[in-house]
Amino acid sequence: MRAKFSLILFIVLLGLFMSAGVAAANSAYVDPPQDQRFNSPVGAWIVDVQPDPALGAPAVVNYASLTQDGRIMNTDQTGTVSLGEWRPVGHRQYAVTFRGQYQANDQFFSLKVCSTLTLNAAGEEFTGPFTTDIYDAGGNWVASIHGTVRATRKPIDPLK
Repeated sequence: MRAKFSLILFIVLLGLFMSAGVAAANSAYVDPPQDQRFNSPVGAWIVDVQPDPALGAPAVVNYASLTQDGRIMNTDQTGTVSLGEWRPVGHRQYAVTFRGQYQANDQFFSLKVCSTLTLNAAGEEFTGPFTTDIYDAGGNWVASIHGTVRATRKPIDPLK
């Protein structure tokens, strides 16, 4: 049972924070002035996910994109994509909730991730705690995973 839970936890974490993945460009988006660019979480992020060590689950890396209109897309190494929203809740603090689905062996699960993120003064990193609730295909709660995230803004690499 513990091995199955660890596998589920690993897959969920992979899918969960990686789902914050790569956002499609919105044609209505207007690039903000340079001095305002890093005063919000809008952009692409590399997210290091560290589950509570007591769970015995490995750390994982996800990719996330937060859009100007309050959407979040997360993707993991398994290709799981999760979608949700973010909102400011304080000075440089943001509430984030997103949901995704994944398959482990022959079973399907859904997940809900909630976090409160704090953007650093330079606007290049955010950190915060997270909780992931996992549900079976019938919508019954299976487990919760707690931990922390640390994300680094993914810079634009122009074509050379």
